[in-house]
Amino acid sequence: MYFKDREDAGRVCAAKLWQEGINGDVIAAIPRGGVVVAAPIAEKLKIPLKLILPKKIGAPHNEEVAIGAVTADGSLALNEEYISLLGLSPEVVGKQIKKAQQKIKEMQNIYNMDYINYDYTNKNVLLVDDGLATGFTVLAAGLSLKKRGANSITVVVPVASAEAISLLKNHGFMVFSLIVPEDFYAVGQFYKDFRPVETEEVLALLAKNYSG
Repeated sequence: MYFKDREDAGRVCAAKLWQEGINGDVIAAIPRGGVVVAAPIAEKLKIPLKLILPKKIGAPHNEEVAIGAVTADGSLALNEEYISLLGLSPEVVGKQIKKAQQKIKEMQNIYNMDYINYDYTNKNVLLVDDGLATGFTVLAAGLSLKKRGANSITVVVPVASAEAISLLKNHGFMVFSLIVPEDFYAVGQFYKDFRPVETEEVLALLAKNYSG
């Protein structure tokens, strides 16, 4: 299965969730791509669309290589095996975590805080992204939602690696993925159009009223 783009993937997810009777009180979407996937789901299920802002923690030699992820409240998901392989000290890792949290602060300045500071207490949350590769970014987001009082958290993605699903389930999260391919290389390989999402598109989607 291949998706035309993120919006198409969201529509397919929405239909399948509806068919299987999976719902929630609110969606926590990971920008930017996760918001585009989440919008059709929020529209179909008629639930609010909010944001959760985890950030990948880059390796010191290459910021594009992730060693884990963190959120604004300090919820942390570290790839300890990879950190050990790279021989990174706790001091170096701590420095990289601070860099990631600074980037989160910059993101908070872009989006309306009403979408970020939502009260998840006793809420059943659908945590949405455009796919799972390692799963650490979504894990950090899920741990943050737990800390913020969510009653249940179901991760919803169009595609996921088996390793990422295992990681999340081992931490007590439910996972819904349309595709769990045997040969997984990258999330983008399952989209015909996986171009970067612009901030303006995210803001426009957030401005809509999905809960009716």
